Amino acid sequence: VSIFFFCLALSTFFWFLSSLSKDYQTQLKIPVKYESFSDEFILVKEPLGQLEGQVFGSGYELLGEQMAINASAIKINYKDARAHSKEGLYYVLSRNYLKNIRDIIDQDIRLTQVYPDTIFFETQKRVTKKVPIKVNLNLDFESGYRQRGLISTIPSSVEISGPGNVIDSLHFLRTEELNLSSLNDTSKTQVSLIIPKEIQRIVVSHEEIELIIPVEKYTEKKFELALSVEGQETGVLVKTFPETVEVILLVPLSKYEDLSSINLRAVANFNKQDLSDKLPVYLKGMPDYAVMVRVDPNKVEYIIRK
Repeated sequence: VSIFFFCLALSTFFWFLSSLSKDYQTQLKIPVKYESFSDEFILVKEPLGQLEGQVFGSGYELLGEQMAINASAIKINYKDARAHSKEGLYYVLSRNYLKNIRDIIDQDIRLTQVYPDTIFFETQKRVTKKVPIKVNLNLDFESGYRQRGLISTIPSSVEISGPGNVIDSLHFLRTEELNLSSLNDTSKTQVSLIIPKEIQRIVVSHEEIELIIPVEKYTEKKFELALSVEGQETGVLVKTFPETVEVILLVPLSKYEDLSSINLRAVANFNKQDLSDKLPVYLKGMPDYAVMVRVDPNKVEYIIRK
């Protein structure tokens, strides 16, 4: 039995050597790498990653040649592409790279043809624009503290670039959700922007932004203001009861002395077309940093004298 298997193995070996000495026609996969693509354009989809070369050679020469080719790749320069009649479509001819392919395969192997004969590149013009940032925040403050003014972002907007049909659909970018608690001072923090996963092939100038959240201690400040009436017609006098109202505002400590009754006006709105038993009271001249607590009373009785 051992002699039989030895002879079988020996005959198989000689048959294999005999087969390798014969000539064969086959296909080899040739890796492709691309370079020097213009920043003005974006590839809509990736071009071919490999070509197929039809080759002719002996079994000895072809044995292991595919593994050797996989370690190399021919380089195709995007600048060599020609414009197609269809807008945004470019192409290169594979035959222009026959010499490059022959350089990476065994010199004794004959290259007869390359497939496909043309490599196409589908592109779109790159569009760039600036979009604002929308902040997603949940804030909690220590007792007596509040947010003073608007939250600022650095930068205030970001630049995005990509295919026109994608960029036109983006009007802003949101930040990731951020939860801050027990705030008692102005806070600075970094937060990431959310780039929608379903939107591909876009570039954003900043992946993170800095948030500045102004926080200050507030205290109440009371004013007693004379009530004036707006909307009176000529020859008509509207008298309110009471003639003064109490206004309570929350004011940051740094602005407590700056705010006085000179800046404020309490107004009752008289609208002859929409009269009711009482006139609503509004406060005018309140600065942005102040927060209304209440106007007492917020509606007043009145009489009309002609």
